[in-house]
Amino acid sequence: SEDAQAKVAAGKLRDNPATAQVGYLLLAKLAFEERDKERGTEYLTKARELDPSNAALAVMVSKLKTAEGDFEGVLDVGGDVLDVSQFRGEARETVTNALYGLAKAEGPARALERVDEMLAAKPNDLTLRILKVDFLLQSDRFADAMRELEDAERKDPDNPNIPRLKAQAMLSQGHFKPALVEIERVLEADPANVPSLLLAAQAALGAGDYRAAGGYADRARKENLDAPEGYVLMAEALRKMDRVPAAISVLQAYTQRKPEDFAIYVTLAELQRDAGRTEDAIATLRRARSRQPGDVRYLQSEVELLLKSNRKAEAQVLARDYFASKQIPAEMMAVAQAFADYKETVDAQHWAEKALAGAKINERPKINSFLGTIFMRRGMQEGNPSLLEKARDHFAAAIDEQPFDIVAANNLAWLLAMQFDRAKEAVEVLEKARNKAPVEQLPVQFIDTLALAYTKADYPQRATKLLKEGVTYHPREPQLLYQLAMLLADAQPVQAKDMLKRAIELGLAPEDEENARRQIARL
Repeated sequence: SEDAQAKVAAGKLRDNPATAQVGYLLLAKLAFEERDKERGTEYLTKARELDPSNAALAVMVSKLKTAEGDFEGVLDVGGDVLDVSQFRGEARETVTNALYGLAKAEGPARALERVDEMLAAKPNDLTLRILKVDFLLQSDRFADAMRELEDAERKDPDNPNIPRLKAQAMLSQGHFKPALVEIERVLEADPANVPSLLLAAQAALGAGDYRAAGGYADRARKENLDAPEGYVLMAEALRKMDRVPAAISVLQAYTQRKPEDFAIYVTLAELQRDAGRTEDAIATLRRARSRQPGDVRYLQSEVELLLKSNRKAEAQVLARDYFASKQIPAEMMAVAQAFADYKETVDAQHWAEKALAGAKINERPKINSFLGTIFMRRGMQEGNPSLLEKARDHFAAAIDEQPFDIVAANNLAWLLAMQFDRAKEAVEVLEKARNKAPVEQLPVQFIDTLALAYTKADYPQRATKLLKEGVTYHPREPQLLYQLAMLLADAQPVQAKDMLKRAIELGLAPEDEENARRQIARL
């Protein structure tokens, strides 16, 4: 009754927690039915305060906070329930999603801080350790990730997951042969382990040993006939050996075995396209789309296929017809990305702007950043200052909504420093986004842009200090070597000349190589 609701809302039943909890849950239900998320979340939180160990409530609250982009709040709630067995999987998934959301919103350094807090309480938790390794890799801290795994291996030398994680870390950095060595260690003890066989196939593909890759993939396929990954990797190995018809046959065998599993249809369509069977590829994607009309992947792939086949008008009609009856921002962004990938920037802009018009708050930063990139690309190509101004405004909006988005900050700062002669503002943008993170946690491109902004803003000492640290952690990055050499040219000419030669050997950007050669000649 309304009277009972009022009593609960007033907190008059707090002396009877069980009754109060039921009341708060009912109030939350009513609030959500009225689409009042804020009030619903408030009542759920009050219900949870009466029973903090209730994992089901913790997960419910965490999911709501995830939807609103409150990732710190999710971790504050969800971290408490990692060890509750009956909700272990769901709670872990919620916390994991929140950590990845936090990494995206505030950068991997902040996610690492929260993982370390959780590991302090649960030092042997393998899920958290895996997440830490992933965030270290996202931060370009491969050496730290490997040290973390080696430390875990010393503590638990018989754990087969650790060599597998080491191999995954190596694969992410392109170290294919060492990764294969680690995987072989696991396969010696367990030759039928499907995840390890799949990793071995990936490593062999990267190392260029396509015959071995096909062998590993075939073994994985035989161990689990219903897993698509073995078929996909085997098909890729065959494609690399110029056996495209055989690769198509492998994937078609899977579609006959599991016709309801459409995940593999995109790969099959790509192979058909590579074999010159464009109409077959389109038919494959349309068959998948007819069975799963809500899955935008097939639309995105079909748009890409049409664009690659120089059938732009058909791609435009396909997108227009698809969104005639429903306009979901995430799906529009998938199509916008497809047009952008094929340099159709006007169409990409069209769908991204439509997505932005209907986007939720937590969706807006990504879309603004995308539009900034599109306008920047168009502005540079066309030499159009007004488009560069639009790019600047979209990047600024993305940062307003997500202050630690280092990608948007990097792009905005580059525009301010290089196109608008506002280098000091660029420095402010980057230092705010950096959020006091140490140099080893910064992406190379961010270091490069920050050093450039320091130099343009007439802070050469700051630029030199930053680049010296950056080169320590990234000794094979030509742009960092180039910038540092140019700053040291007058004071340390011999060292600067060696750095410039090294930068050219490592693949310096063409627009800087000519300048580097002139500087070498001068020195």
